Amino acid sequence: MNCKDINRAIIKYGTDPDIPGFKDHISNCNNCKRLIEMINVTIDEGSKQVNAEPDPFLFTRIEAKMERSVYRKPQLKLANYLVVATVIFVISVFSGVFVGSNFVDTSSAIASSEIEMNEYLLFEDLDNSLENDILLTDNE
Repeated sequence: MNCKDINRAIIKYGTDPDIPGFKDHISNCNNCKRLIEMINVTIDEGSKQVNAEPDPFLFTRIEAKMERSVYRKPQLKLANYLVVATVIFVISVFSGVFVGSNFVDTSSAIASSEIEMNEYLLFEDLDNSLENDILLTDNE
């Protein structure tokens, strides 16, 4: 085995594979021996359990910051209330017009008598104006 094969074997199988010729090359090659020693030291250092003590004042700082930042309910300004009131007013007017034009019952007695009265008054005005026109033309 050569150094290139050893590097590939270390990447695939780790630092102690059961490959023929691996241990022979490691015992003869100082570069590969140092590489394996460095890898083993790195693995040992990484596998040590680190006991990091948490900062004893961390919780009190977080708690104090949370108390300072009290949640405030967003408040609507007067302009927002006016916009909402205007929208409600416009919707109310249009819905009233829609209901009035589509759902008024014209077949009831009151509605039909009102329609007849309107027609009578309209035609009475026409008759009076025709009579006045006839009288005026006769006098001339």
